[in-house]
Amino acid sequence: MATVDGDVSPPHDIQAFTDLDGATGVHNEGESDGVYTTFWKFYRNGDAYFTQIFKPRPDINIAEVKEAMRRIPDEDIYPEIPEGVNLKEMTTTEKPDNELYIKRPSLLTYETSNPREWIRDVFLGEAQIMEQVSSIQHKNIIQYYGCLKRDRRLVGIVLERHKCSLTEFFLWQMDKDKDKNGTIDSQRFMEELESAIFHLHQAGLAHNDLKPSNILLDKDNLPVLIDFGSCRPFGARLMEGGTPGWCNNEKPVMFSDKEHDLFGLDRIREWLANPDRALYG
Repeated sequence: MATVDGDVSPPHDIQAFTDLDGATGVHNEGESDGVYTTFWKFYRNGDAYFTQIFKPRPDINIAEVKEAMRRIPDEDIYPEIPEGVNLKEMTTTEKPDNELYIKRPSLLTYETSNPREWIRDVFLGEAQIMEQVSSIQHKNIIQYYGCLKRDRRLVGIVLERHKCSLTEFFLWQMDKDKDKNGTIDSQRFMEELESAIFHLHQAGLAHNDLKPSNILLDKDNLPVLIDFGSCRPFGARLMEGGTPGWCNNEKPVMFSDKEHDLFGLDRIREWLANPDRALYG
């Protein structure tokens, strides 16, 4: 089980599963205690809470989660900003909070990451690459406003919020009120997505994890590329990258390469054209 501060009482504002920021379930075959579910919640000031409950998700109620939540020590997940690393600090913006998205470290593997240096390094790396990407602005690449810091640690990456991901759009299309979401012009969508990817390539960068859930939609249902955790200069070694089904199994995603993006573009083009598309990724 993950180690967290035992002296901090759980956050009592959690009343429903929708109050949480994430959950994931794990089932390890052949292990009596191999079934568990993790839940987490981040607060605006950066405080993060987490719990691991050894039950499948359907058997857990929100009262159990609320009672079990404990605060994560900052040093577990938030990296210290090294001397010489300059990250723009976000102080004010003309946009209201509901138009901003604060990205936090991924807690998908918090309970199994030991040491947790990997979580911190990936998060710091994404902030550094967002600084670089923001210097080559493109209308189909997510807008970056800066970082949130606390005690010399990076606690958040502030981005522009959009209505949904490409995957979520098609999930909503299954709803009876699907017409309210409009439609997607696949040809124009792909042209603008390609433009964003080629813009990265011209700067010597590859995204390395192109998939529907890493593409948001703007108000005109056109693409906005997000999730630059795997974006690196050509040839750089990757800490993570590629998602099964969206990368070429014959070319392992170990180093940054524009070929990963070209393969992803082809897969997304096929996916958009398929009315029986699988809604994952």
